[in-house]
Amino acid sequence: MKRLVVLLIFLFLNVVPIVWSEAIPDDDLWKAFRQDKLEREGQSFLKQGFYDEALSKFKEADNPALKMKAFQDSLVKGLIVETYYLEGEYEKALDVLNPMVKMNPTQWNWQNEKTELEAVIKIRDAKSPEAILEFIKYMESKYKDILPPSKYNPGLTPTVASAFIRCYDQIGNYKGGITFMDKALAYWEKKSGQNLHRPDNKNQYFLIRQAFEQDEKEGKKGCMGKAGCVGRATKALIQSDYFPW
Repeated sequence: MKRLVVLLIFLFLNVVPIVWSEAIPDDDLWKAFRQDKLEREGQSFLKQGFYDEALSKFKEADNPALKMKAFQDSLVKGLIVETYYLEGEYEKALDVLNPMVKMNPTQWNWQNEKTELEAVIKIRDAKSPEAILEFIKYMESKYKDILPPSKYNPGLTPTVASAFIRCYDQIGNYKGGITFMDKALAYWEKKSGQNLHRPDNKNQYFLIRQAFEQDEKEGKKGCMGKAGCVGRATKALIQSDYFPW
């Protein structure tokens, strides 16, 4: 967040005010822009499905030489975790995520990601969806107050919804995924008065619903933790600019 503030100040004012220049070393500005460039390049590769290339960019952005004196964030490490997930390297993802969780045990999304990764490893090893089904129940109970069709929290719901999408996709429970999307669509239809199930609709929940529906029609079984396996709904999630991955 602090790095973003510096970038915005530079972009919109094209200067660094004295109060900031005293707090933030000049070389940190270069590092911030360099990291941001590498992260954007990596995210572009990620959306195209070039995971190795994306990981290379993210690791370069995580180079200790680019660590900043005045502040530090964990964005790039989160991107590395995401990429390992997509490659099916779940243990490697946990190796990156665990120190972040230890550093800040109250960070809710890191805790959720850790629990989800552990559940994916269990379904892979047990060849049973049980651990993911338990995780889904846990998330439903934990976030019942912000899930459509009853309520919606713009700061939390899209992130929480992403976890549901990945989990339903992992175990091939496309009916469950479609039902979850329909609840969200019902919420937005009620608010907007529009039919968001029409074929030409570009609502992000509807696009992911279509992905679930297509895999169901084709008789897909889900990835069940298999390395290198990514379902249509997860691919749609990566492509989306609405859902935080």
